[in-house]
Amino acid sequence: PGTAVRFQFAMANATSGPWNFIGPDGTGNTYYAPAQGVTLRLDYTLHNNRRYFRYRATLVSDQAGTVSPRVDDIIVNWSP
Repeated sequence: PGTAVRFQFAMANATSGPWNFIGPDGTGNTYYAPAQGVTLRLDYTLHNNRRYFRYRATLVSDQAGTVSPRVDDIIVNWSP
């Protein structure tokens, strides 16, 4: 309770990038924040025609800084 895990994704056509991490509105100002055990679907139009991807996970502790979230698995499925 009081914690969060947020994700942003970046896509590029080269391993060197550029890597611009974005959230669901296509900007760097938002994050995907799935509930525990819920599948996260990305907007295909934001990530189309790219060869490589990276993700950024931000772990947010509770306000007192005594409890932190944990990520056990990240599973990526790709289906063009």
